Amino acid sequence: MNSRHNRIIGILILLLGLLTSYAASAARPVKVNSAEPAEAPQNTTLEVTINGSGFDTAEDAVTAVNFLLPCDVEPCVETGNVKTLGWVVHNTKKIVATVEIGALAIVEFRDIEVKMTRGRGGKGTTLFRVQAAQPFSEIDITAGYAGAYAWEQSWYFPNWLANTLDPDEVPRPCYVGINVSNPPSGGRYDCSYEDAHGGRLSIDLAGIPGLQWQPSPGKNRKSHPEFCDLLNNWEIYFPAQPLQFGVSFYKIRFEGGCYGGSCPVQIATHSFNGDVPQQGTLQLHPFHDLPLGLPDVGRMTLNGFTEAIPTPGDHNAFTQSQSMEIHRFQIGFESFTNSKLIGSCETSGEFSDVFFLTTPGSN
Repeated sequence: MNSRHNRIIGILILLLGLLTSYAASAARPVKVNSAEPAEAPQNTTLEVTINGSGFDTAEDAVTAVNFLLPCDVEPCVETGNVKTLGWVVHNTKKIVATVEIGALAIVEFRDIEVKMTRGRGGKGTTLFRVQAAQPFSEIDITAGYAGAYAWEQSWYFPNWLANTLDPDEVPRPCYVGINVSNPPSGGRYDCSYEDAHGGRLSIDLAGIPGLQWQPSPGKNRKSHPEFCDLLNNWEIYFPAQPLQFGVSFYKIRFEGGCYGGSCPVQIATHSFNGDVPQQGTLQLHPFHDLPLGLPDVGRMTLNGFTEAIPTPGDHNAFTQSQSMEIHRFQIGFESFTNSKLIGSCETSGEFSDVFFLTTPGSN
């Protein structure tokens, strides 16, 4: 009887302790005191340490961490293009939030609001400030494919008068072609012009781990799916030879700008076979006299797709060096006789170890 009585008393004491703890927690004020760092520029993703007191450390107890524009009438809800991607509650006095400041974020102070379960929360006013990013810096860069499976080089080709890329200009120089005002982080680099045009791009189609090709989606792109069979069996038809072609067009395109901590990039290159005044017939790529009954190709386009990392405080991501791994290729084939698209292939699945490098400055 005494044992049972003691157990009941123990349970009651435990429940009383939990209720007291809950009441104390509910009564404890939540304060948001400071942020480290207290400012950052547009077009930046960073970690911000939020200092305060009363933060609930229970799992999922913190339901929101917001960076809000001040307003005259509560509740303030506008973020001005500042997004909290996630947070970690380290203890009752410290939260670390991952914050994305958009390229068009409003340049202004932000209040920091912490919301928790049971309706609790707190706000600190004007604790964080968004700074204006530097304008899109129009700097020159050098760029090119580099590595074991894709590389570039100068190339002597008889009669190709536009082939002016010298050995000491690899990686090739590139200049800002356009800067898109909306979004301000969008733009384009042009990498083929009179003094540094041409050269040869090589891609080891048979050696790249996991590389497979399939017809590109689209009604007019399936007339000759055998082009994809040719690419998938390159070693059979072109033993011990990479895909090599003279580059007649070369641009780095990122007109869509940066978002979500990355900048989608397209490396656009062209090559051609055809008759050129005062130069005769030029065959700058190998897609002629082909097996599988395929027609001769005039212009060939190769696009590589990747992402750059935004530069904090500058709308131009290429003001810092970029080492970008290509995750998708697309090759288009146009008819030698009428320039119509006669086939298009793109990579399927994952492949690795193909890199495109850029460096600010000139050779």
